[in-house]
Amino acid sequence: MEFANETTVTLIFTKLNKLFTLHPANATINKKRALQFARLCAALNEFSTVPDGFCPFYFDQVSCWNATPPQTTARMRCVSWQFDRPNPG
Repeated sequence: MEFANETTVTLIFTKLNKLFTLHPANATINKKRALQFARLCAALNEFSTVPDGFCPFYFDQVSCWNATPPQTTARMRCVSWQFDRPNPG
């Protein structure tokens, strides 16, 4: 995979990793975090050249999935912040 701006892409991955590993159970914070994930994931597609046939970086409302080769199953850990909230009952 080629990156148009290596420094920018490195910064995006650093921010995504930081967001991925935080644990607040505050719904307002998590909503803002999801918006940041969406923006950063879109930026990865803007600043990188995903090879032909690959699935692009993809935000699924929880996390940003890496660009993936065809016929490949992508896997990642669950993001703890999304599920680290108190039970409503």
